[in-house]
Parts: sequence; structure tokens; C-alpha cells
Amino acid sequence: MAGSRAALGAFRAYARYVLNSVAKWNLLLAVLTPLLVVYAYTALYIPSTSVLLRFLVTLTGMAYYLLTIVAVYYFALDLSRGTCMVFLSQPLTRRGYVLAWMLASAVVPALAYVLSLAVPFLVLDARALLDLGSEDYALLFLEGLTLTMVMFSAGLASKRPSLVILLALVLHLLLPIAVGTVYSIVAPPGRPWLSRYADAVAFVSYLLYPYRSKLIGVQYSSLGVYSNAALAAALVVASLEYARRRLEVSG
Repeated sequence: MAGSRAALGAFRAYARYVLNSVAKWNLLLAVLTPLLVVYAYTALYIPSTSVLLRFLVTLTGMAYYLLTIVAVYYFALDLSRGTCMVFLSQPLTRRGYVLAWMLASAVVPALAYVLSLAVPFLVLDARALLDLGSEDYALLFLEGLTLTMVMFSAGLASKRPSLVILLALVLHLLLPIAVGTVYSIVAPPGRPWLSRYADAVAFVSYLLYPYRSKLIGVQYSSLGVYSNAALAAALVVASLEYARRRLEVSG
């Protein structure tokens, strides 16, 4: 019992340390998002409210994704430098160590984004947040969680911050463009012989990018969305189990 309390206390102390280490980036998101929203809302002329809202959420969503990349980068950097050894020498378990960074990389940025996005909309129009639809926000956060966990798992296994940056470039920029381009080629109407390929590309698109897929008009794939959620959950479990069994850190 005393050992469990000591482990829990060590986890709380380390979680506070981790959150403090990425606090400045959460603060940046909290400041940047309202500024972007207010500027776009007042300076850009977009006649359709729904189009404007989708544009604003997509624009600020990029800031949210950037924050997750920064947090995962610092996690891999901490592993590569071995600075966590001083904490792991205490009652903090390896799963506790990974869970603290997981919260800082995936959960806290999402909460910071929700709060930062709510403020300007409540000032400008309290109904604006509801006009876009809860499904859009759910897909946005699901996409962010899955992509974050892909980078997180790679950083955990490799302990290479450079790999995190490379994966971020591929996952957030190159691969979405490639998938969207392929879908635009195989999906146009009047080509039924390509429909099976369009379905396959739509599945892959929703597997990794449920929000962006809906945004660019990819045919909705519920199987892809469910697979996305399953992939995120599997990566969380696999990361915690990897930490318990195989995580070795050298100073």
C-alpha cells in the first residue's frame, strides 16, 4: 500500500514536471488561436457562416496539431538525452513515465485547444461553436489523437527526435496531399470500374485523416473512422506495454 502511494506520488510529481515543460507551448496555443479566430472573423469576407467556421476550425486546428508535434518531440528528446533517469530512479514506473508524456502530448493540447477556441466564439457569437456540428470536432480530435500516437510510438521505440520531425512532415503534409490526389484521380463519377479503388482510398483516408477527409469531400467511410479509433487505442496500449517490458534509457 505504501509502495502504491509512493508510485502515485512520483507520477503526480513527474506529470507536473512534464506539463510545466510544455506549458509555454500550451500558452502559445491559448493566445494564438483566439487571435487567429478574431482576425479571420472580422477581416475576411466569407459569405457563408458554415464555410467560415470550417475555415477557422481548420486553421486553428493546425496550431493544435503543431503543439502535439512539439510535445512528442520533447518526449523523444528527453529519452535520447536520458534525463528521465533521475525520475526513473525514484518510485516512478516506466509506464507512469510514458503516461505522463502521453497526457502532455495528446490530452492537454486538446483541452487547451477547446478552451482557446471557445473564448473568441463565445465573445463573437455563442451559437457559432454549435453550427459546425459535434461530429466535426470529434473527427478533428480523433485525427489529432491518432497522428500523435503514431509519432509518440515511433519516438518511444527509436528515441530519435529527428524521426518525430520527419514523421510529422510526412503525416501532416506529404501523406494527406498524396491521399487526396489519388482519391481525386480514382473517385470522379462516370468511372464505375474505379469504384473499388475509390473505396479503398477512402478507407485509408479516414483511417488516418477523418477530419480532413470530410473536409475535402472524400466519400464517408464509417469503417475507416472506427478503424482510426481502434488504431489510436491500440497504440496507447502498445506504448504502455512497450514501456513496461522493453523501455531502456541510458544516460
